[in-house]
Amino acid sequence: MLPKDIETEAALAYLSSNPAYGARGVSRRRFLQTAALAGGSAAALAALPGADAWATAPIGPRDGVLILLMLPGGNDGLNTVVPTENGVYYSKRGSLAIPAASALDLGSGFGFNPAMKNLHRMFGEGKVAVVQGVGYPNYTRSHFDSMDVWMRAWAGAGRMNSGWIGRWVDGIGGTDDIFQSVSFGNSVPLHLRGNSRTATTVPTSGGQFGTRSGANDARMYDALNALGSAPTGYGRLGDLIAKTESNMITAAQTTAPLYVAKLPDGGFARQLTLAARLVNADLGVRVITATLGGFDTHAGQADGHTKLLAALDNAVEAFWSSLDPAFAQRVTMMTFSEFGRELEKNGSDGTDHGTASNMLLIGPQVRAGLHGQFPSLATLDRANMFQFTTDFRSVYATVLQQWLGADPNQVLGAQFEQLDLFTSPPGVTPATGAGGGTIPNYPPSAPGDFVPASPYRVVDTRIGQGGPAALGSQGVLTLKVAGVGDVPPSGVTAVAMNVTAVTPTVAGFVTVWPAGEERPLSSNLNFTAGVTIPNLVVAKLNAAGEVSFFNNAGNTHLVVDIVGYFTEQEGTRLVSLSPRRIADTRQGTAKPMSSTTVMQLGVAGQADVPADGVGAVLLNVTVTEPSAPGFVTVWPSGEDRPVASALNFVRGQTIPNLVVCKVGADGKVNLANSAGTTHLVADVVGYFSATGTTSRNVATSPRRVLDTRTTAKPLGGAGQLRLQLTGVGDVPATGVTAVVCNVTVTEPTATGFLTVWPNGESRPVASSLNFVRGQTVPNLVVCKVGADGAVCIFNSAGTSHVIVDVVGFFTS
Repeated sequence: MLPKDIETEAALAYLSSNPAYGARGVSRRRFLQTAALAGGSAAALAALPGADAWATAPIGPRDGVLILLMLPGGNDGLNTVVPTENGVYYSKRGSLAIPAASALDLGSGFGFNPAMKNLHRMFGEGKVAVVQGVGYPNYTRSHFDSMDVWMRAWAGAGRMNSGWIGRWVDGIGGTDDIFQSVSFGNSVPLHLRGNSRTATTVPTSGGQFGTRSGANDARMYDALNALGSAPTGYGRLGDLIAKTESNMITAAQTTAPLYVAKLPDGGFARQLTLAARLVNADLGVRVITATLGGFDTHAGQADGHTKLLAALDNAVEAFWSSLDPAFAQRVTMMTFSEFGRELEKNGSDGTDHGTASNMLLIGPQVRAGLHGQFPSLATLDRANMFQFTTDFRSVYATVLQQWLGADPNQVLGAQFEQLDLFTSPPGVTPATGAGGGTIPNYPPSAPGDFVPASPYRVVDTRIGQGGPAALGSQGVLTLKVAGVGDVPPSGVTAVAMNVTAVTPTVAGFVTVWPAGEERPLSSNLNFTAGVTIPNLVVAKLNAAGEVSFFNNAGNTHLVVDIVGYFTEQEGTRLVSLSPRRIADTRQGTAKPMSSTTVMQLGVAGQADVPADGVGAVLLNVTVTEPSAPGFVTVWPSGEDRPVASALNFVRGQTIPNLVVCKVGADGKVNLANSAGTTHLVADVVGYFSATGTTSRNVATSPRRVLDTRTTAKPLGGAGQLRLQLTGVGDVPATGVTAVVCNVTVTEPTATGFLTVWPNGESRPVASSLNFVRGQTVPNLVVCKVGADGAVCIFNSAGTSHVIVDVVGFFTS
């Protein structure tokens, strides 16, 4: 019989078990004792570690990873998320109340404890959800009993001897990965114990059995591994012991690299840094529990609770700083504690056991903000406790189904209302609105074929064509494209247009997106004061055939030239290529183009482009060393030169632009320079053909998939990164030949260029965008993806931040 006043640590110990695979990796004596106690029982043997081969498998691209932050002792929710406008809180709490002026504002009359600075920043970034009034009916204020309720989380008939995460792991089936659920230390808490499987414990320090490097140790490990690889001759129990010992050595050696790099000296930050490294190791980990104790704040709460929340805050920051960004959109953290604290301060400057509290969910996929109803502090129950408003099992049910992909009814034994806590499933990039919040996942367009057009101008605000005299700060211009010029009035999924910002008055950017949708946090062209900047834009149209243009600051003129459109009707289809250079006036005779000459560039039959059947070509055209301000026009050979520009430049500027150009009957395109002299570089990245391919465009709402500014890790000189594009956001995991991205360089420390090419292929002699020191430059990139659905991005010099927004893809 447990005493009613059992303390937190003892309660947690009673609700945890010590597995054979313990804090030092392998406790051989403990394992052998357990095996002997099993006595050959089939049921007992099946539950032992090593009953089957231990294995690891990578985390799937859409698998959610859950980091559980256990705060045993009863965290004071009122001093964690402070009701800054609630008079009852301030009158009852007295000196323990957090002053409203000190709380970190969350809006709606609430604020974080001042110790939670990192979490407050993440809240502002849209990465923290606060669930208020969390508890359960028929509450108990016993540490042991309440922990038991939270850990079992069973609402069905009878009593379960397993925990909710353990039952989830049981239900995965078909795998014996040992790292699916993990806890730190030398015991497994009840919530991680299943009926057939249990979590693996990982020590917070290295040196496990199986990792020493001496020659005698190596021979011993080899012998034990050999013993476990074949029948021992001692029956099932002997085989089990040998196989388990071999597998535990393998497990210890697998986790040994986690401890090579320096870890925080101790405490919660050490656990969460290890947790990040476990995820980075891609061992198939799905749930990790880390524990920060000490929340039973009966006395001296003001100082003690603040230090605990600071430890929580710093550890969360350590986790996200250590996590590989490639996994960020598959990870969510969740806090839980067995209860909150009483409303009133006690005589020891602390608070006693209470009932409802709050939970935090942290990660880029959560729907940031305040969720649930804050409990009334004025209307208490007969025990003078405030009443819960959200059953904690509703939070669990939401996480189980929406994040872990499980049936919550089976795991919890009953149906609970789910909450709106996630903006996107695991591995799907949440679209971010201009106001910082997440926006709906708008459906992509129907697949479309490309119909190239000779460039023609539809907007020039300098002369009042298609819009106002200039687009002002925060100004929006909506343009109807369907039915204009050669674009048919219906059946058009997207439009390809060259958009130019002319003589902007201040530094800023322009965003292009489907009219009627919420404006995304993305940019299509970036500019500085007085500098004219072009960029090719492939934009999805709304049902009325419209797109919108937004200017964020100052005044700028806009020039828009249509170069083609995508239609549900039959047209040409893309063949994406690895970039190939086909023209560079700096080479050979090194003669820049004058304003009086026209370059005829043969593209059909060059650089993997076939000689026949080509409707249009995709060229990345770069101007460098121009002697005067001007523009380049690209148009089909054999046609009159249009009033349009493919890229604009100022004297001395190096600037790229992707060009979609209809190919003349002779397989050529024309390029002309308007003023002075300039060198031109052209790289082929693809072509559109009526035959031999089935690649059609699917236009999407802009969605950001990379921003190195958020990780404070710019791309170094001669450095490259791999970026997964398939299976991310609206781009499907399979059946994709190329992805359409707007790539932006910002804050470069030296003049250089970026190259984007399919992962798995050699880096080509080509550039996707060029920049000078300190310049922000965007360019549309239509990039063939590698066999793994990824691309590589190379930075030639200095360090540069890189931003990538996906605006569509091509199907196979």
